[in-house]
Amino acid sequence: MFVQIVFLLLAKYCGMKLIRNVACCLVLLLTGFSPLNAQLYKIDLKYKINKASLIVEGKVTDQYSFWNDEHTIIYTANKVHVYKLFKGQVISKEIEVLTQGGSVGTKCLKVSDVLQLKKGETGMFFLYENALRIPSPSTKKILYDVYSSGQGFLRYDKAKKAAVAPFATYENPDKTLYNEIKRQSGVQEKILDGTFKVNAGDVSNGTADAAIVSFSPATVHAGAISDAANNVLTITGSGFGNAPSDEAGIEFKDGNSDNTDPDYKVDYNSPYIISWTDTQIKLNVPDRAGTGKFAVVLNDGSLLISDDGANVIYRVSYEK
Repeated sequence: MFVQIVFLLLAKYCGMKLIRNVACCLVLLLTGFSPLNAQLYKIDLKYKINKASLIVEGKVTDQYSFWNDEHTIIYTANKVHVYKLFKGQVISKEIEVLTQGGSVGTKCLKVSDVLQLKKGETGMFFLYENALRIPSPSTKKILYDVYSSGQGFLRYDKAKKAAVAPFATYENPDKTLYNEIKRQSGVQEKILDGTFKVNAGDVSNGTADAAIVSFSPATVHAGAISDAANNVLTITGSGFGNAPSDEAGIEFKDGNSDNTDPDYKVDYNSPYIISWTDTQIKLNVPDRAGTGKFAVVLNDGSLLISDDGANVIYRVSYEK
């Protein structure tokens, strides 16, 4: 709610435009707050289990954004295909989860330090019906909120064989996370789609022909796409592959999390990727990237982790 109020005041009195979208894209970047302050404090798993009325394992299959009735806030409805049900009841295998921010036409809203989902992500969702009873524009059903925002979605990281969220990492989630949820809830999970199983590739620090050799600049300005000299990161090495696909991408330290390992992924087909060859990758550094080591994710999901970390700072440009 605080984020929404600040955005409304800034949008009303400052007329902000996001430089990266010349077609007038409203943006909110709360760069004055650290991720820990924004997250406030760790929410233990037992509280997520107790507070959530619905706990599911699922995959984000589609997304669409829409204005609220007052035309002041943009939300995104995320369609989730449910694989397993750990708590509560669902009528079908498809549910919709609400997140703040998104793009409608030439307008967009970027909200920092709250959960942002991406199409194709899989993990464990801790949910409850939206308190404002906001309906889905397509199905008219009440959308679900994620309890504790970013902490309420444990994203499965195939390469690391883990489920991760701010303040939490569960290795081998089909054993550790599953068992803890069942122990706390006292309920056996129900399989709705047996085609999915939690599995993972191997973490790799490179082979003889795959490695990160260097990167530049050492300090980058996250999110400042109009400032290419300071925002574009060039990664040099070998074995990246000339045709990225499947699991390929770049992972940064998540600026919204206290996890130190790189776990915020920019997919190989993201607009942030400028070029990708076997020996060099160039990309715009997204606003959610944080200071620390980064990784090149190869097509098979294995990781090439940088020896040194990139120093990520934030710079926001406004146009009145």
